Amino acid sequence: NNGGNDDNEDDNDDDDDDDDAPLDLSYIVGTADTNSWTLEHYYAVPYLAAPLPVTTIADLRALVYDAATSAIRLPDQNDLMPRALALLSPKADCTEDPTVIESTPFLVANHLLDVSFGLPKASVIIRLASLYTSATPRLVVLSKLVTKLVMFSLNEFAYTASMAGLEYRLSSGPSGVHLSVSGYSDRLPVLVERVLERLATLEVDQVAYTSVYEALVLAYESWKRESPLDMAFFTTDQFLVDSSFTAPTLLAALRSVTQADVECHLRLLRSHSYKIVLGHGNISVDEVRRLS
Repeated sequence: NNGGNDDNEDDNDDDDDDDDAPLDLSYIVGTADTNSWTLEHYYAVPYLAAPLPVTTIADLRALVYDAATSAIRLPDQNDLMPRALALLSPKADCTEDPTVIESTPFLVANHLLDVSFGLPKASVIIRLASLYTSATPRLVVLSKLVTKLVMFSLNEFAYTASMAGLEYRLSSGPSGVHLSVSGYSDRLPVLVERVLERLATLEVDQVAYTSVYEALVLAYESWKRESPLDMAFFTTDQFLVDSSFTAPTLLAALRSVTQADVECHLRLLRSHSYKIVLGHGNISVDEVRRLS
């Protein structure tokens, strides 16, 4: 970025700066004749928008898109950015309770159209119900490692998803593996598919496994340093939740786990689970059925 200042500079120098200006350059000036500028509607700030020289744009494109000589690279287009922002239905057509749209021995899919907030947003919640996520301390830590490894592998989508107004979370609990994806409904199904595909095809990498494993060990070792409120909830769970185990117990189970054990557990969860799906918000029945 090139910027001016309050000092008077030679006109020739200003012309040279314009010739080398990038495509999206913002000029910052200390003194300017703003009489002919446009006044911003909300903040009453004068501004000027003017096209850059064609030669400057052409030169920049040649630099960026010539693979042989390019010194910089623009980020790829964010394919998760929403394009269709219309509501699927008037607010009057919304119902209060979800409707079961599909029911089989291995799947229950529910749909609830809800545009009561007037926003083109939705959420998809998928539970892979399984008995192999919390029955024993070993199953608890194996399931946590699986979900954390999947989340670790999805880091490549984290930034683009957040920039597109989408968020996702994968976790394990007493009733199975839980996936929740929410945000703008237009490209939300694309993100759901990517997460499910990664869960179905993930191969455990040694580097990723070591990183996730060590982070979980540290979390269990540091549990006594949690806030008093978290400790109170944790202690309450010991009395109310059948499959709740203490951090020292889980840490002992974790130390006996290997990468091969996690790979085996991942295959077990894929083959022994019952899927429960809820699509809620500005999302169609057909889309929920397809994601199921």
